[in-house]
Amino acid sequence: MITIELYNPNWPIYFSEEAKKIKQVLGGNCLTVHHIGSTSIIGLPAKPVIDMVPVVKDILQVDLCNDGMEQLDYVIKGENGILFRRFFQKKHPPISFNVHVYQENNPEIVHYLKFKEFMNTHSEARLDYAKLKKELAKKYPHDMYEYVSGKNQFVQEINQRAGCQGTRIVHALLKPEWAAYYTILNSEFYNPLHQKPILQSNHPSSTSQAHLIFSQGSLLMGAAQFEFLEHTTAILRALAIIKNKQKQGFGSQFLALLELWIKHQGCSYLVCHAPLTTESFFKKTGYNPLSFNVPAPDYPAISLGKKV
Repeated sequence: MITIELYNPNWPIYFSEEAKKIKQVLGGNCLTVHHIGSTSIIGLPAKPVIDMVPVVKDILQVDLCNDGMEQLDYVIKGENGILFRRFFQKKHPPISFNVHVYQENNPEIVHYLKFKEFMNTHSEARLDYAKLKKELAKKYPHDMYEYVSGKNQFVQEINQRAGCQGTRIVHALLKPEWAAYYTILNSEFYNPLHQKPILQSNHPSSTSQAHLIFSQGSLLMGAAQFEFLEHTTAILRALAIIKNKQKQGFGSQFLALLELWIKHQGCSYLVCHAPLTTESFFKKTGYNPLSFNVPAPDYPAISLGKKV
């Protein structure tokens, strides 16, 4: 059940005590640990869950610490929907902990800290957020998805007011993310190729696929569809950026992050059936003609690939 409690001055103490244990497990890879989320905002009612962000030098090294985290009673969640994150969760009523580990310079860190700073210095925003959280908890006492979805617009507005402009990639999960995913791919990828639009289903079609959203601040501006063909290869089924953000380097940035991500998943090659109108874009970013055993699409395309 979702329960909103009055602000507890012990929450920062619980954070400090747990952060010491986390830092010890992560060892020299850990640079610092930040207290984030509602329990880090003085005076704000919140669920009794301490959120924290350990910042590390190398995100891949965190996987070697899973045994240590399990010894602290954490459940290993992997990325859990956000690329380049490692997420751990411990539920020990009356207090629980969410640990979001990021590599240094990841824009997510700045997002969390700017949101925290803004909320701690703007009392009217705190009051509005407290009211919203209580209303949502009353309306959806057993539905975490709807509770989180209900907060999304408010959080995005605060991020915008706080000046959060970093880029991020997430798996489509919330309703606005799914809506943006289908709108972007249909308008900027499938429709120009005279292909049937993909139908909105709000869930991945298979466990081997990834449906990703690329954003800058609160603006959802890119979408990509992946499929993992085998242990070493992934195919990029579709990639698109909204029209007013095209030809500004965001497509190349999005693609570079996707290449790094599939490399983290253990893949060595990224392949695609690139529409002929995008051939020069892919070749400029290191893609070369490469045949692979996947049926060609109905639209004019060239088979390209790159070792990542």
